[in-house]
Amino acid sequence: MNRAVCYFCGEMKVGAFVQCPNCGLYPEEDDHLILSLIMTDRYLDKTKMEAIGKDIKEGHFPTLTEETRQQFLPHLEEFKRRPVAKRDIVTNKPKK
Repeated sequence: MNRAVCYFCGEMKVGAFVQCPNCGLYPEEDDHLILSLIMTDRYLDKTKMEAIGKDIKEGHFPTLTEETRQQFLPHLEEFKRRPVAKRDIVTNKPKK
């Protein structure tokens, strides 16, 4: 999983759970983390990712259905158990 769409600004970034270099925001809540996971080249092709990014830039933000949330929650929980994931999710926050 290398490329992802930032669910805040629609720009491409490297990594689903990292801070976006464009807008500076990062996913924290499970729903945001799941959307960030879905909007990667692991699940979407480049054309679909670009279309989603364009929609976000136009103010049309993706929503997460309960069905999709339940489908991807186990993938997120699995990722959170990985040592590197814990570091990435916790330490990617900007210092205050």
